[in-house]
Amino acid sequence: MPMELPTKTPLVENAVVMSKIDLANLIQKALARERGGVFLKIFSKDAENKYYITLLLDSSKVLAAEGIVVDTKEKYGGGDKTLELFRALLGKPMIVDVYSLDEIELKLAIAENLEAYSETPKVPPLGELFGGGR
Repeated sequence: MPMELPTKTPLVENAVVMSKIDLANLIQKALARERGGVFLKIFSKDAENKYYITLLLDSSKVLAAEGIVVDTKEKYGGGDKTLELFRALLGKPMIVDVYSLDEIELKLAIAENLEAYSETPKVPPLGELFGGGR
């Protein structure tokens, strides 16, 4: 079961992202709006599979990550493996929904997704995730 949010309308829905800079700009737009955090629903593919990735971020780091292989509906491993997959897909086209969260909504999202939160390393700052700059 993929990570989910309590009922919330996306700030941006079905955005086609062609580069990591485009995605970083969407994240910054969402953070500027609420200052709590960002929840991303990402659909992308590589030569082998199609993936559905969900990421929960605060202003500096990834808090939770989860990936699902679309065709098999199987979980793509823990948060660290999902972050590796996300980094590998950054140069490929993605379809993204972006949710801007205030501090309370961010805490509720963590509570709703404790398993993914506990499996995701909190080490990578956003700049590192995007390769040297937000």
